[in-house]
Amino acid sequence: RGFDAYVRHRGFALPDAPTDRALASTLLAHALTYPLTLAAALAQSLDAPNNTASDTVDRTSRVVRVAVVGARAESALPVKMWGEVARALGPGVRRVELFMLGPQVVATKRLARRDTDGPVVIA
Repeated sequence: RGFDAYVRHRGFALPDAPTDRALASTLLAHALTYPLTLAAALAQSLDAPNNTASDTVDRTSRVVRVAVVGARAESALPVKMWGEVARALGPGVRRVELFMLGPQVVATKRLARRDTDGPVVIA
C-alpha cells in the first residue's frame, strides 16, 4: 500500500525515467494532499458507528457537503484533483459538494464549477 500503489491503481501516467518519475510523483502527492486527507477523514467519519457527520451527508441523494473554512491553497487546486474525494469514497456517494469559504479563496473558484469527469461540485 501507499502512494505508489494508489498512483498505479488510479492509472496516473508518470514518466519512465526514474528521476522524472520521482519528481512527477512528488508533485502529484503535493496536489493530492488536501483531497486525499479529506477523503480519508470523511470515510472514517461516515463509517463510524456513532456517525458525527450526519449533517454532512444527504442519505437519500447520496450527496456529501463539506465547507472548507479558511480555504486558501485548497481553493486553487484544479477541480480534477478534488474529484479524487468522490472516487475515494466509492459508489455510496454520488456527489461531493465543496464550499470554499474565506477571504483568500481564489476568485475563479468562487463560481460554481463541476468536474466534467467526476461527481464533484466546488462553490
